[in-house]
Amino acid sequence: MTGLCKYKHEYNESIIDVNELKEDIDNYMKSYDAYVEEERRIAKEKEGVPDEDGWITVSRHGKRSFIPNNEFVDNLILSKKRKYDKVLTNFYNFQRTQTKIEGLSSLRSKFEEDKKRLAMMKATRKFKPL
Repeated sequence: MTGLCKYKHEYNESIIDVNELKEDIDNYMKSYDAYVEEERRIAKEKEGVPDEDGWITVSRHGKRSFIPNNEFVDNLILSKKRKYDKVLTNFYNFQRTQTKIEGLSSLRSKFEEDKKRLAMMKATRKFKPL
C-alpha cells in the first residue's frame, strides 16, 4: 500500500482494533440472544397461568393478520378500487328524476298489492287486528 490508501489504513488501525471490536459485538449479540430466549421461555410459562387477580393473558400467535369476513370489510375493499372501475349512475338530472319516479311507482304498486291482500284476509276472516 502506498499513498492515500496507506494513510487511511494507518488511521483506521490507530483508532480502533477491528478484531477486538468484532469480538465485542459477537459477545454482545450472544448475550442479547440468550436474553431474548429467556424472555420467550418466561412468556410461554406464563401463558396459561392466571395472575394474582385470576386473569389469564391471551396472546396472538402467528404471522398472518386476521381479516374478518363481513359486509363492512367487503365494502371497504370495494371502495378502494380504482376510480375508473366505478360506474356513474344517475349522472344527469333526468336520470335522477326518473329513478325517483320509478321508486314512487313501485311503492304505489306494493301499497295496492297490500290493500288487496288485506281485503282478501278480511273476507276470509283470518285478519285479527290487535
